[in-house]
Amino acid sequence: MKREEIKKGMPFWPLGFPVFEDEWVVYGMQPENEKKRYIAVWHVKPGTETKVIPIPDWKGENVKIRCIYPDNMFYKAYWNTVSGNLSVTLPNRASARLFCIEKAES
Repeated sequence: MKREEIKKGMPFWPLGFPVFEDEWVVYGMQPENEKKRYIAVWHVKPGTETKVIPIPDWKGENVKIRCIYPDNMFYKAYWNTVSGNLSVTLPNRASARLFCIEKAES
């Protein structure tokens, strides 16, 4: 992630604005480059290990997923092209990951 991307990026909250009681918090940032998005995922309370994150405007797109921070800890991430959902599995304790998702070349 480059500072220029952050400065000119547009924020979005795929799960809506978080509230204190939420088990999961997800924040996204869309740089000017519309083929890439950054998704920060926090699993803040025990409960479900997997969260489905809707990104409906990318429905039908092939996507490449990279965990960019921390890149050496457990996670699973799966993109459902048909539904436009990113499923993220994190440990069932306080944890977070930063993902870069990019539209794959056709």
